[in-house]
Amino acid sequence: MNKKFLALGLSVFICLSGLVGCNSVDTNEEQTKKQEQSVEESLKLDFVQTSRHDDSVNKFSMVYDIKPNKSLAVTNAMIEMMLSLGLEDKMAGTSYAENNVLESLKPAYEKVPVMSKTYPSKEQIIANGVDFIIGWGGDFNDKGVGSIDWLNENNIKAYIPRSVESNATVDSIYEDFDNLGKIFDAEDKAEEVNNKIKAKLEEVNSKISNVDKKVKVMGYDSATNGAVVIGKGINNEIIKLAQGENIFGDIDKAYPEVTWEEVVKRNPDVMIVLEYSLETGGQTFEQKVKELKENPALQNINAIKNNRFIKLELVELYPGERVPLTVEKLAKEFYPENF
Repeated sequence: MNKKFLALGLSVFICLSGLVGCNSVDTNEEQTKKQEQSVEESLKLDFVQTSRHDDSVNKFSMVYDIKPNKSLAVTNAMIEMMLSLGLEDKMAGTSYAENNVLESLKPAYEKVPVMSKTYPSKEQIIANGVDFIIGWGGDFNDKGVGSIDWLNENNIKAYIPRSVESNATVDSIYEDFDNLGKIFDAEDKAEEVNNKIKAKLEEVNSKISNVDKKVKVMGYDSATNGAVVIGKGINNEIIKLAQGENIFGDIDKAYPEVTWEEVVKRNPDVMIVLEYSLETGGQTFEQKVKELKENPALQNINAIKNNRFIKLELVELYPGERVPLTVEKLAKEFYPENF
């Protein structure tokens, strides 16, 4: 009788020990997982959300304390920033991706699924487990990837790059890579990318730093009653880095609309003509140049008289690793004698 009782007690003890052991393993695994996901130091950032399409402004803050694992990047500018940092394995997908991703980033790009050719639905975002979205200010609303409030309700972090703000400079690009490096625990890679950009910009600058008289440049997007042109922001910075003088760089908007009379008054020496969205009916570079040449109001400006037009794909003005390449391209067009 006593032996039976002893055997039963031993069995219960073994079972309980096993259960406690299993629970300890589970707890340790969870703790390890949390430690792996947590960043070394949480990061809090303040944002001013604006949209190119209207004048709405929304201020909000984000705290990044867990390393994202399922990111969504909206448009090539954001996709390329993520890929430059080697974060393709932290991406759940892309949205509004175009075919002209920077050549050096294509192998990484091909590893990331296209979540949607336009905006993914909220159901898609949730179903894909997205925990971080990087996009333009105008992407974060109910017509885009969801409002900031909706993202907060679903524990999804948002990031709007500093380099797409209307007052952005090249330092804003460095700040973006630094921030993303901290958020994704990839600070060494961020420093490597920033150093690569700085080195290339210094190389280009060494060839054009002796320019005495800067060319007067107009960045032309499209025609309305007047012209949509390049104003302030990273596009203006790219022109400045190429030693050009953006004739509308004093207007505090990335793409202001100006009158043709003002274009004539400021008289650009050269026009950068942007080409984009051809697959959805956008005008080609040649079509835009033809219209500019046929505009009676523009016949006496220097760029028309001297047939000086530069073709740029819109993607070439996106902030990130390709900026120094665009600066070099423009510098060669502005001052071919220096190359």
